[in-house]
Amino acid sequence: MTFHAAASPRYEFKAFYNAVKQRGYILYPGKLTTVETFRVGCMGQLGARGMAGAVEAVRDALQEMGIEVREPESSAA
Repeated sequence: MTFHAAASPRYEFKAFYNAVKQRGYILYPGKLTTVETFRVGCMGQLGARGMAGAVEAVRDALQEMGIEVREPESSAA
């Protein structure tokens, strides 16, 4: 899966990569578009616990870098 990189001057892929890796997850730089992105590989069985852990690792790494993390908007109508 490909995600847009944080739109922040504090974002630097290598630091982000290292922070997420320290939390047990590996990211890949996005090279598929002209927009800066990062990729998460979805090979094997990750499951709900593993996916939640990956999301938490990304959130915590961004917060550690001083990048604002917002909760997603509710899609409930």
